[in-house]
Amino acid sequence: MITEWYLLDTGFCAVKERIAYGTGNGIAPCHAVCGLLHHDARGWLLFDTGYAPRVMEATRFLPYRLYRSVTPFHLREIDTAMRQIARYGLTPDNIETVIVSHFHADHIGGLLDCGAAHFVASRTAFEAIQGRTGLDALRRAFLPPLLPADFAARTTWSEDLHSGEILPGLGATRDLFGDGSCLLVDLPGHARGQIGLIARTVKSESLFFAADATYSARAIRENIPFHPATRFFTDDSRAARATLQALRKYHHACPETLLLPTHCPEVFARCSR
Repeated sequence: MITEWYLLDTGFCAVKERIAYGTGNGIAPCHAVCGLLHHDARGWLLFDTGYAPRVMEATRFLPYRLYRSVTPFHLREIDTAMRQIARYGLTPDNIETVIVSHFHADHIGGLLDCGAAHFVASRTAFEAIQGRTGLDALRRAFLPPLLPADFAARTTWSEDLHSGEILPGLGATRDLFGDGSCLLVDLPGHARGQIGLIARTVKSESLFFAADATYSARAIRENIPFHPATRFFTDDSRAARATLQALRKYHHACPETLLLPTHCPEVFARCSR
């Protein structure tokens, strides 16, 4: 089971409030938060890696510089996941597993800094970006320089894991460690093959790392629809809307589960400092 967990803020980009969160007329910081969890038998794992200075390096020149222009980001070396884990007495070599929700740059920025960690990702998500470069990669918010050359060789595909529980609204899951503590769920729409994580702790908490299936927990609770402009950076808008409704059904059935979308302001407010 999960014995400890922390939220790490790795930096932010500037977004229009109404487009990302459904309310407001200004510009808001959209923080990229990743999860650090300890499993009593499998050691330390990360859910995504967030931003890292490598994102700045990868976007120095065209065409990848366009990513920086469209989503201006603000990040510091001290905010990287690999620097932050030091406060818990950890080094990159202590990270045994990294779950990659999807391959957008603000979720894989620190993959190259994760030592010899084993990766878990969706084969569907990987195949959607594999071999893509230039504008073809940018259309999927993917920056090829951020992906380790041996990524596939170090990865367990979520589709190959044993089946887990059937959850209300969400349906079938995949059991990462075979003990019910870490269930991977499909969250299609925002990105091809996107996955989330439901983690159970020794304190009987349930944590739902929902990646970018929505940009706020409030959208799930209040059924706030996606802004029409999001279709320009969404893989499948119809699937994204269906996933939001699946999240609502799960929340109504399991209201005690803590909702943790990556870019949610409520999640940022909980981040370890």
